Amino acid sequence: MEDTMPECEICGVEVVEIYECKECGTMFCSNCGDPVEELCEFCSEEEDW
Repeated sequence: MEDTMPECEICGVEVVEIYECKECGTMFCSNCGDPVEELCEFCSEEEDW
């Protein structure tokens, strides 16, 4: 069985570290959201309104 790296649900890239959005549950990489705030780019944009 191969070890597979987690895949970002937004950009589709396999990454070493993956984060789960606290608002919608989307798994995202550091390029597609804010790991500190635990928000994907879509939920982060909604909070800026």
